[in-house]
Amino acid sequence: YHSPERVGYFSLLYGSVNGKRQQSYPLTEMPQVLEELDSSIDTWMSQAEFFRPNRRVVNLSRIGLLFVDLDVHTLSNLRNKTPEGLTWALYQYCQQEGIPPPSLVLFSGRGLYGKWLLTDPLPRQALPRWNACQRELVSRLNEFGADTAAKDASRVLRVVNTVNSRSGEHVRVLHVHGGTASPLRYKFEELCDALLP
Repeated sequence: YHSPERVGYFSLLYGSVNGKRQQSYPLTEMPQVLEELDSSIDTWMSQAEFFRPNRRVVNLSRIGLLFVDLDVHTLSNLRNKTPEGLTWALYQYCQQEGIPPPSLVLFSGRGLYGKWLLTDPLPRQALPRWNACQRELVSRLNEFGADTAAKDASRVLRVVNTVNSRSGEHVRVLHVHGGTASPLRYKFEELCDALLP
């Protein structure tokens, strides 16, 4: 959902013994920056792209997905399931509840991330409707521990193949709906129709 061919910036947040530090990079540098990441350090990445090297919402340029951070490890009825078992349960739940299935499910080292990729990134003007869809997804996935604080456009989520130092586990992709070569992508209006009252 990020493209090194677009103009703009993405941000990384790094964990260290001295706290967290943030750095923004041009999208054109993204492949090299990600290739050089130290996988033994907690690392988070902005989900949106920005027109200034700062991930505040006022600098939002575009966003190419919807997402939820599912804190399944906090739920007694789910915490003993494997990440793969949780992924299956999430897809089953989405089907039962009429929620469009996520394009990607990732293991965050403790919980899950669900990501709904868009066919085209949304400009900042669409932020109010994007926010409405985010709120609805979080609300409807409450039974999976959806984090109500992790739904804003300036949000950072953990980077694949980096460690979650709280668990010692590495972030990994669990499922790509439609396959890695062509993951399921949604037109934003279709998601709005499916999610919003």
